[in-house]
Amino acid sequence: MENRKLSILLPSAYRPEQLRRAVELVWEKTPLPVEVCISIVEDDTASRQVIEDLSQGWWIVRTIEEYKKGAVYAWNQLAGLVTGDILALWADDLLPYSGWSEAALAALDEMGGHGLVGFNDISSDGNIYAAHWLADRAFIDEYLGGMMYPPVYHSWWADREVTDIAKRLGRYRWCEQAVVEHLNYTFGKSVLDRTYQDAARNYEADRLTYEARR
Repeated sequence: MENRKLSILLPSAYRPEQLRRAVELVWEKTPLPVEVCISIVEDDTASRQVIEDLSQGWWIVRTIEEYKKGAVYAWNQLAGLVTGDILALWADDLLPYSGWSEAALAALDEMGGHGLVGFNDISSDGNIYAAHWLADRAFIDEYLGGMMYPPVYHSWWADREVTDIAKRLGRYRWCEQAVVEHLNYTFGKSVLDRTYQDAARNYEADRLTYEARR
């Protein structure tokens, strides 16, 4: 574990305070070398100010059109830029609990350091699919083409396809001890804000994409 570097891939849009909390908690609860890599939207000046105030991690800026493509685009863009040998698919509505990274890395070690580990987000069944996860770079390069998700998706259902792939390969672990609570509106844990509303428009198209590709 000592020689590893973890890259946290964090798209965010129009949620400056949630972004601030997400960055602070990741740094606080990750006792290993980590880079927090953030993607914000060009007109989201409040989030830009948050990042500049924190002076932690680095960020890129998506155009409005790129934002409309969905979070998958942002995660894939960040995956091509980060430098860690382990990548974590993150979001600004996640609440990491103490010990999450140690538990997830231990689960990865059980697979020889090569595979995908699903976080326990409390609200969904990670044995079916992992909404958020970490994986080693070699796994991502070999089986996902160097991307976090297939770019045919926008915001939804891609997690199911990637989990399916990892399970078929025998390279999937759901880690109950890696608790990263998902404060999503679909679980009644947040309001249906602008960002969720924009993503919700892609749900049905992404569902059809998943069904066709499966």
